[in-house]
Parts: sequence; structure tokens; C-alpha cells
Amino acid sequence: VEYLNNHPTLTIDTKFFEEIKDELLASFENIDEEVNGVMINSDNFGALNTIHQTYSNSIDSIYIDPPYNTDSSKILYKNNYEHSSWLSLLDDRIRLAKQVLSHEGILCITIDDYEAYRLWMGMEQIFGQENYLGTAAIRINPGGRKSKKELALQHEYAMFFAKSSDV
Repeated sequence: VEYLNNHPTLTIDTKFFEEIKDELLASFENIDEEVNGVMINSDNFGALNTIHQTYSNSIDSIYIDPPYNTDSSKILYKNNYEHSSWLSLLDDRIRLAKQVLSHEGILCITIDDYEAYRLWMGMEQIFGQENYLGTAAIRINPGGRKSKKELALQHEYAMFFAKSSDV
């Protein structure tokens, strides 16, 4: 109890409290007024499609970790247009993300070398080059991850775009 009192903004995931989840949620008189944040852990499209009307223009930050379109996370494609199909898969998610971002909102999306430049072009088309904030390299494996060309990849990238450049 003391720990909870000292950490009033502690985030909990009700999936760990299945036996008391309903009782816990029912203990709030008006949960929307008493809770000042929402964390959604879901498929990008499912989550964004669920919240886009309720949270339109109100989310300050979104992080998207899409499938990387590599052998380690291969997903199915139609018509053998792998790169364009992959980018199409992300396009609707990125457009929904932009709709829910506040005027000051920022989207961060991570990717590896394989689709980085295609993703950047898609992001630039949706957000505009003037809203590109930068890319951060993320060291994922000091020893490197094997690639088809036998060059061991050590980094992924986090691309940042603002909804509006006048922030």
C-alpha cells in the first residue's frame, strides 16, 4: 500500500489480475475522469482503427514497430510485389496514426536496413519532408545479425516525424 501511495501514476496491466480485474475496474466511479492516460498494446492497425474517432488529434506520441519484411519476420504478400505490398500494409497504419496525433504530436517508427529507405519515402509522402525530425540508429546486436549478403547487421533505425512543422 505504501508503494502504491508513493507511486500514484503507476501503470498496471489488468491481464495480470484476471481474478480481480472486474472488481478493480468497477471500483472506479468514472474511470475516464479518474485515469489520465491509456496504454494500448495491440496490432498497430487494430489499435489505431479502434481509437481514431475517439482520440482524433489528441495523442502526443505514437511508437510503431512494424514487421521488418525480412526472413526473420516474413509476412505473407499478394501478387509477389513484396516491397510495395509491405509499404501498402504500413500506409493505412501511418495515415491513421497521423489522424490521432495532436498538433504537437510525434510518431516514431522503427525499421532495419532492408526497408528503411522505402519506409522513409512513405513517411515523407504522408507527413511531408518538413515534418521529418530525424533518424536515430539503434544498436541491436554488437555481433551482428546475419543477412543474405553475409554482412552482419548491427543496427535498426528509429524515424521521427512531427504532425506539424510549426511546433
